[in-house]
Amino acid sequence: SITDGDGSPVEAIAVTSVDADKGTWQFSTNGGTSWTNINAGTTNDNNALLLDSTDMLRFVPNADANGTETITFRAWDKSTGTAGTFDDADPNGGTTAFSSATDTASITVNPVNDAPTVATLPATVTVTEETASDVDLSAADFGDIDSATITVTLSIDAGTFSAPAVGAGVGGGVTATLVNSTTITLAGAPDDIDTYLDTTSNIQYTSETDADTADAATITVTANDGDGSGDVSLGTVSVDVTGVNDLPTSAGNSVSTAEDTARTFSASDFAFSDVDTGDTLASVRIDTLPTRGTLKLSGVAVTAGDVIAVADIGNLSYSPPSNATGATSFTYSVNDGTGFATSTATLSISISARNDAPTNLALSGDLTVTEEMAGAIIGTVSASDVDDTTLIYTVSDERFVITDANVLKLKAGESIDFETEETVTVTLTASDDQGASTSRDFTITVQDLNELPASDDDDTITGGATDDLVRSGGGRDRIDTGDGRDTIDGGDGNDDINGGGDDDFLVGGSGRDNVNGGSGNDLVYAGRFDDDNDTVSGSGGQDTLGGGVGDDLLDGDDNDDLLWGRGGNDTVDGGTGDDMLYNGEGNDTVFGGVGDDTLWAGADDDRLSGGEGNDTFIFGANSGNDTISDFSLTDDTLNVQYSGAGFETLADVQAAASDTTVGDNSGLLIDLGNGQSVFLIGLTTADLATMDIVL
Repeated sequence: SITDGDGSPVEAIAVTSVDADKGTWQFSTNGGTSWTNINAGTTNDNNALLLDSTDMLRFVPNADANGTETITFRAWDKSTGTAGTFDDADPNGGTTAFSSATDTASITVNPVNDAPTVATLPATVTVTEETASDVDLSAADFGDIDSATITVTLSIDAGTFSAPAVGAGVGGGVTATLVNSTTITLAGAPDDIDTYLDTTSNIQYTSETDADTADAATITVTANDGDGSGDVSLGTVSVDVTGVNDLPTSAGNSVSTAEDTARTFSASDFAFSDVDTGDTLASVRIDTLPTRGTLKLSGVAVTAGDVIAVADIGNLSYSPPSNATGATSFTYSVNDGTGFATSTATLSISISARNDAPTNLALSGDLTVTEEMAGAIIGTVSASDVDDTTLIYTVSDERFVITDANVLKLKAGESIDFETEETVTVTLTASDDQGASTSRDFTITVQDLNELPASDDDDTITGGATDDLVRSGGGRDRIDTGDGRDTIDGGDGNDDINGGGDDDFLVGGSGRDNVNGGSGNDLVYAGRFDDDNDTVSGSGGQDTLGGGVGDDLLDGDDNDDLLWGRGGNDTVDGGTGDDMLYNGEGNDTVFGGVGDDTLWAGADDDRLSGGEGNDTFIFGANSGNDTISDFSLTDDTLNVQYSGAGFETLADVQAAASDTTVGDNSGLLIDLGNGQSVFLIGLTTADLATMDIVL
């Protein structure tokens, strides 16, 4: 407080000293409109600042300063001096304007936390594309006026950081942590962090794929002093990515070719791709070969590891294996002129099927035919076809025919005269069901026969050991051929013809003939249009017997024979052996005999007996109403697949079957439709369940 002996004191002061370590004292005489600094070094008793009660005094602290600052003053009664000016306050007391006593006033600056700072931060760093590159932050100068340690966070918005280098040995130690692939923290003293960042390899960054551009990513820098500053944004650093050559890639490809057809490649088949503008395919390396077929370059087989320049790719071809279809593949790597792709690609090849023409056309046998032997067999025609099992064979010479069994033979009634043709050349053709074919010429040698004389009288003719030819005229002739491959035509009249040894061709001709093939594999016919009742016997050998249009007796006798009943009510007996019996038209009686026989029921109503062995009874679409007298459930087979009945299941057969009596015999009747049936004596509908039936 201020007292004055002259009366009420005037509240005014003379400032004689100020503390200015932590800031600056200022005064204002105009209500704070303007302020004037008080010079701490020149303010004293001899130069005291005079301030009235309405004047203002304040303290402006220095940055980051805190603590207490004090001013010293004397009372001033304003009897001399002017407020806002400096005056001499010594002497003082007594009658002077200044008190002899002094007093002080203090102000305390309370401390506050200061955020971390960075003095310099690079605007840009440069790295190499897709490569772990050093991040040069050596220019950074971090600081914090009131915190000993801070944590700096580096965050990247594209690409990834590598794990930072260990900073334990830098100053007091820097703790460097990879928080995740895009965030790194550095904890330590600001100066230590600066030192850590001076080694540019301590922080490394890898760009995104193909991000070769300026400002490809941005590093955001924040800091936290742990004393309440929070995460303070200190700025950003742009990342420029310098491009490098990217190795090419290929997604692989698929191509196709036809069976037995080479596929020539082009550069586009290898599906080259490269993110680098302007890069093109330079070469292809064959890494693995196809598992099927062959890769060739200019006709030379390629081996794994071969490198093919792009200019030569047009000479690269793939040849599939012969007749192969399906798929195969090989692997390869593309090259842009700087290097090969890091991963292989697969080129798949689809091989489509195409029709192959038949091959290996052949005719079995010795390609000879005896002259004047009508219907003579030449041999069996065969061929191969990799994609077709059914072939059609034709012959150029109309005198010949190829049977369903692929046997080339002269047509019935056709023969060759040695004196006219010593050889005959025929062209055989094999065709598949898609029209592809192959042809080949075969020359058949005609064998001359010893032609024995005959007349229209009743002749007796005996052949020799050679191959004889007899054309008998009218009359009742007896002809014994003897050995040799003989050709006999009985002509008119009721003849007795005996084939003798070897393979003979015997024709009874018109009249009621008795024709016996004898030993050997003979062709024995009653006569093509003979309407008399003939007896035709095979005797020994594998014979082919044919009846005429009369009521003939055909006896296969020994071995495996083929018997054709043809017209008339014939009796056909296979004899012993596994015989094939076609009884033809008429109401015929057929005996299979001993052996595993096949009995084809012909037109009209026939009576069939398989005899001993495993026999098969076959019924076609025009078989009449036939009877089987001795069907064995354990040995025999009933084949109705050609009957036209349309049976698909056993139930269909059962639906068409009934137990009935025909004449004096009871048995099983199966209705084949269209007025046709088969009657099995002694069987019942119950037997169908165990019967061997071909549908």
